[in-house]
Amino acid sequence: MSRLSELVGVELGPTSWLEMPPERIDTFATATDDPQWIHTDPERAADGPFGTTISGRVRGRFRSSRVEEGAGGERAKIEATVECDGVDKPVRVAELVVLTPS
Repeated sequence: MSRLSELVGVELGPTSWLEMPPERIDTFATATDDPQWIHTDPERAADGPFGTTISGRVRGRFRSSRVEEGAGGERAKIEATVECDGVDKPVRVAELVVLTPS
C-alpha cells in the first residue's frame, strides 16, 4: 500500500473560500446546460423565497474513507463536502472514487 492509505479518516481542508459571483454561476449553468432559476433568473427569483438570485462563498472538505488494493492499482474512496458560507447544512456531499495505477 502507498502513503495514500495513511490518509484514511484524515480530514483534508477546508479549502479557502471561493467567491461565486453571478458571472461564474451563469458560466457554470451554460456549460452544464442546467440554468437553475434561483441562481440565474433575477426576475423569477424576485418572486422566490429569497427575493433575489442566490449565490454564496463555497469551500470544500475531503476525507479518505477507504483505500483498497486492486487489479491495476489502488482505489481510494473520498468523501467530498461542499459548504456555503452562512449555511448550516452542506450544499453538496459526494463520494469520489480515485484510481491510482500501480
